[in-house]
Amino acid sequence: GANKAANGWSTVSFEQIAAWNPDLVILVSYKDASYKYVKAVQESGVWANLDAVKNGRVKASPHDMMNYIQPVASWILGLQWLAKEAYPALFADLDMEVQVRRFYQDFYNITDEGKLDVLLDLYRSSVAINTL
Repeated sequence: GANKAANGWSTVSFEQIAAWNPDLVILVSYKDASYKYVKAVQESGVWANLDAVKNGRVKASPHDMMNYIQPVASWILGLQWLAKEAYPALFADLDMEVQVRRFYQDFYNITDEGKLDVLLDLYRSSVAINTL
């Protein structure tokens, strides 16, 4: 069959999502912070029967100035975060705050603790809704 993802992101209907009945839903937004949409999905009667919603597994993708789930350098952080969310037992030792700090130190040579704290605070606030 045809590779549906050959041209990048694919648009799917809610009916298709319902048929898949995912265990985990990751919300990604490039216009607003993804966390703004979590509560709406959790409280939506349309989404209520999905296993991910029933089990509290609707998650906002992390970001600082940019969303981590897109083809930019910080995508490595997004992939690590996604691995930890999808397979928490397998990645139990992965500390995302350590990874965020290390990423900015190694890739951007940011060593100022104040700047690193700002970046960590942005990350923390972007995923705080995921623990409610």
